[in-house]
This record gives sequence, C-alpha cells and structure tokens, in this order.
Amino acid sequence: IAEPDFGVLTNIGLAHIEGFKDIATVRKSKMELLDSVGLAAVNLDDEFLMEGVAVAVYQGRLLRFGLAEGADIRATDVEPGKRDQRETAFRLHMPDGEVPVKLGLTGMFNVYNALAAASATYMFGICAEDIKEGLESFKGVPMRMELKDMRGYTIISDVYNANPSSMEEAVKELIRLKKARAIAVLGDMLELGTYSETAHSRLGRWMADIGVDVFIAVGAEMRAAAREFSAAGKEAHVTDSAEEAGSIMRTMVHEDDTVLVKGSRSMRMEDVLESNNTHAANKEGGGGI
Repeated sequence: IAEPDFGVLTNIGLAHIEGFKDIATVRKSKMELLDSVGLAAVNLDDEFLMEGVAVAVYQGRLLRFGLAEGADIRATDVEPGKRDQRETAFRLHMPDGEVPVKLGLTGMFNVYNALAAASATYMFGICAEDIKEGLESFKGVPMRMELKDMRGYTIISDVYNANPSSMEEAVKELIRLKKARAIAVLGDMLELGTYSETAHSRLGRWMADIGVDVFIAVGAEMRAAAREFSAAGKEAHVTDSAEEAGSIMRTMVHEDDTVLVKGSRSMRMEDVLESNNTHAANKEGGGGI
C-alpha cells in the first residue's frame, strides 16, 4: 500500500474497539499514521489525541484545527441554526485569511468535520474563499443527520451507523432541536467488545440526565441502556426489531415532538422510518390492501 504524504486525525473514539485491547491501543494505532506523513492536521480540542501526538514525538509539520485559541484552522462565532433551519454559521480563520461560512448541516460535530475538511484542502494550497465555497455547497449525505418533517413532528434520521461518540453527538442535537418531547429510538452500538455493557449503561444514565423524555431501545445490547433510563424514572420501551420500534413510536408521538433514530448499520434502523412511512401511506389510502 502506498504511504501517504498528508494525514488528518479527527479524534480518538471507541468505534470498532472490539478489535483492540483498549482506547489507548486505538490511539497508538492511529498514531502510526504519523510515521509516514510530513504534514498532519490534528484536532487541537481533543486532549487525548494531542497527548498521543506528543508521545509520538512527531517530526513533521502539524496543522492544528479546532475552536480553541492557538488553532491554525479555527472556527469562532458558531451559531447553530434554529429548529427549522438546516444550517450552522461560523467564522473560519485560516493562515491566509478569514471568511464567514454558512454550513448546510446541523450539529457541532459537523463544525469539526468542516474544520478537518478545510485543513485537508489547505494542505493542497486551496485558498479560504474556495474552501468556503466548497463547504457551503455540501448538503450532507443520506442516512446521516437528515431532518425530516413528519406532519407536525420532526425526525432526525442518523441511521447509517453508531458508536458511543457519535451517539452522544446525535443525542445532543436531539436535545437542542426539541420543542415538546425528545424521543430517542436507538439500536445497539456494535463492535464494542467487552466495553459494550458499560457503554450502553452509561448512555442510558446520561440520556436521563440530559433531558431525553422517552427512550425506545432496539436490540439486546441496548437493554442495558433502557434499564438505566428506567431506573431514573423515565419512560422506556424495549424491542428486538426496528419495525416494532416504529410501531411503538407511532402510538406515542405527538405534535412538536422531536425523534432521533440511530443505531449500528446491521440494526437496520431505517426500518423504523420505513414502517412509519408505510403506515402513513396506508392511512392516506384508506387502509386498504
């Protein structure tokens, strides 16, 4: 395999930790990228990542991105869009100037994604104005943080995949966008190995604390999260199928509710939405077969 000349390290998380001993081993493996690249963009705001970079004694050039002072590529004045706006505005600071950016995506994590993309393109000599144009032209991809208006309530469809870090960011966006109740329909986070029960239990406790109102847990692993959520006095439902989760959701969703649907790829959480769409179509057609 050809060795890269440039690299980007976005963060260190628990995704796919099943194949590693622990989170420190994940970091060590990602630091191997630094063995071959002469220029690396790194997330200055990820302290665990930056500790790894320091330990690696990297001899190349670092391009640091983030929100913190000292970042070479930095976002300031971040303004998330309102409930009915699929956008996030911020000011992009780069070594060759600064420009206002109106990103057609929601979520603070997408600001970091934009900064990583800006860093990668800056490595190749692209100017700030062209980077702005590229960022603003991107409107997202299917199955990742799609906002869907559903006859009075809103669904956040983030069904492509899930790990503890991405789940946390998605739930934060659910809470930010909630108008009436926040309903989380979540499938198992897979490939976590021996850390699975701990990760799911922590998720349940944290969701109860952060303000999720109703939790529909899908899958064997997510039952641990449901137990913790229920223990906090919150409403939880448990099922083994995404289709059944869709049926449960339909019986309880009200006007102005916000619903997050997310889970690992093999959980097929898009079936929650398909079930909902089929029901709506049958209802409009008079329920005939």
